Amino acid sequence: MSNSQSRLVALMLFLALIVPTIVLSQTPGTADVSGVVLDASGRPAAGYPMKFTAPQGEVIIQPTEADGAFGVEGLPPGNYEFRVFEPGGADSPIASKQVTLVAGQKERIEIRLGSDNPAGAASKSAAGGSAASTGLNWFAIVIAAILLAGAVGVFFVVRSQRRPRE
Repeated sequence: MSNSQSRLVALMLFLALIVPTIVLSQTPGTADVSGVVLDASGRPAAGYPMKFTAPQGEVIIQPTEADGAFGVEGLPPGNYEFRVFEPGGADSPIASKQVTLVAGQKERIEIRLGSDNPAGAASKSAAGGSAASTGLNWFAIVIAAILLAGAVGVFFVVRSQRRPRE
């Protein structure tokens, strides 16, 4: 085998090993949730205190922005319930939404006052919200398979062109 063929085979094997690692390492191990709180007529609800319940306990979120927006970044995968409270310190939530998060997911939720109540909180599965994360994982697998197939092909081509020593 010539020196240039050896280098080509080594490069293909290196790429087959390193590219999937780089792609998979870009998938974060946490998830982000952003959303909006709307009043019963569909207008943004500003200044509403929020909390979310996680396996680790209850966490307070800043009150909703002027446009009803809220957000939390860096959550570990799991089940969460986002609850909205009346401004002024009431202890009972007036609306809530449940969500299941997977690593790498960026979920956007909408909570409507008057229709998303704690007793009938709608549940949202990660199956509908994690397509980007799943797509990235499939992309890494496909790239790895292509590179590995190329490396194996180069190996057999080079091997078939070797001439036995006399």
